[in-house]
Amino acid sequence: MNKMLIRSFLVLLFGMVFFLVLSFTIYRKSYYYKKARAEMAGTSTSPGIISRIVTFMTSLVMVFLMFLADEWILSGSDPGIGVLVLVNALLVTLLSLFDAIVIDILILIKWRPAFLNLPEGQPTYAYMKKHVRKQFTYGWLFKIPFILLASFLSFTLDIGF
Repeated sequence: MNKMLIRSFLVLLFGMVFFLVLSFTIYRKSYYYKKARAEMAGTSTSPGIISRIVTFMTSLVMVFLMFLADEWILSGSDPGIGVLVLVNALLVTLLSLFDAIVIDILILIKWRPAFLNLPEGQPTYAYMKKHVRKQFTYGWLFKIPFILLASFLSFTLDIGF
């Protein structure tokens, strides 16, 4: 059991670092980032096809990484689909909390490092509060399919490490 707990903690740490790197690199090319920037600027321009492809590919990578996390954390055991869904739901919830608290509030609102080249006064606390609320309500419409897909892949492929 200790081995699974240590691996879970390491996966969570990797996920946090991954989210930090992703948030300030590839994510800036994504559909949702470009849409948010347009909303903050008060324009109605729609993000292009490249931003949609970046978003789709990022989503596939996230599902694949959850699958790998399942395989590593639960290697040597034969978990049912329910356990896999629970493990992935917990991981997604903890990473969402990290994203909301550390990235969205502490970094983007409080710290606002110069290297991010954020527009003056943007994003606002009110905007980020709305964003975080969406992340934990409507965001589950996206998170649940990720959780189910990664769980299904791990259950059916079971490559184990």
